[in-house]
Amino acid sequence: MSKDATLYPSSLNYGHTWNPALIEEMATDIGRQVRMVGAHQGLAPVLDVSRDVRWGRTEETLGEDPYHVGLLASAYVKGLQGEKRDVLATLKHYVGHSFSEGARNHAPVHIGFKELNDTFLLPFEMAVKLANAGSIMPAYHDIDGEPCHSSEYLLTEVLRNRWGFNGLLVADYGGVDLLYSHHGIATDSAGAAALSFNAGLDIELPDDACSAKLELAISRGEFSINKLDEIVARILTVKFELGLFENPYCELPQQPLHNEDSERLAYQVAAESLVLLKNDGLLPLSQQTSVALLGVTADDQLALLGGYSFPVHLILSSDECNTRVAATLRETFEQAFHTVCYAKGCDILTERHANAPVFPGDVDLALAQS
Repeated sequence: MSKDATLYPSSLNYGHTWNPALIEEMATDIGRQVRMVGAHQGLAPVLDVSRDVRWGRTEETLGEDPYHVGLLASAYVKGLQGEKRDVLATLKHYVGHSFSEGARNHAPVHIGFKELNDTFLLPFEMAVKLANAGSIMPAYHDIDGEPCHSSEYLLTEVLRNRWGFNGLLVADYGGVDLLYSHHGIATDSAGAAALSFNAGLDIELPDDACSAKLELAISRGEFSINKLDEIVARILTVKFELGLFENPYCELPQQPLHNEDSERLAYQVAAESLVLLKNDGLLPLSQQTSVALLGVTADDQLALLGGYSFPVHLILSSDECNTRVAATLRETFEQAFHTVCYAKGCDILTERHANAPVFPGDVDLALAQS
């Protein structure tokens, strides 16, 4: 999400490589670029175990097998953080986010303890114990009526008391306020903050919409100075470990973020993620082969990029934008074959603009801003 940084393939590609060593090498390069721009925390990797391909965030997952997810995620964390852990990886979304009712982003999760433990908690436990992950992000949903952002069992008992996690717990964007506005278990934003921080949260992201009201929660007896001191001590400890007080600034990059090694790694990850199930002799295709290319994404450059990549997430939000970052499949096929018959088919999005709804829950916001 930094301008001129490497556009690595999506996380789903990482899982399809089945190559932890390659993913660790790639994440090491991502960590290098993170350090160059002066950042000390990355909001990755996603450890949600894929269970329903309707879930719109499936591309962010590493796959559908919990052990495989844990193995690849641990390799990613080791690479990103480095031996000094001077960049914090953030495991997310803790926990069971991909098993939501109707595959919706904020919907409740209905799950038994054995499946929660053996399938969804396992990758997080592996990344904490095997890779010393520095940060974890709770998920938006509730499990059996208890929202993850206010679960003392998940945030304190499991993570800190049982697994020995010693990093920071950071909220998903807007996740604290959802305890009030969506889950309805708090009377206001101050109460929502008290519930989250009492349960084990350390930092509200992306702003202080609720944490700024902790003074009100304290005055009402919902939050204590002792708990505040405990949280501040954890945050300051990590900041000292990161060296932020001794070296609060970084030098301006003298070298490009993206280099030849980045290019090689990105291509290798993409190549190793391809899976050929069967070849009955048709492949490789000759240039004389007539090819039918169907589908709306076949002529859309953004379909080739991850949802959180810089072009998709931050700059190319309009159909009118003519910035080119990649050749489309159609353009590439038309260069490779003499005859390509293309048909768009049905639309997925009839309009592309900033704040377009991407999952149920955003629709009202998009309508209000349109």
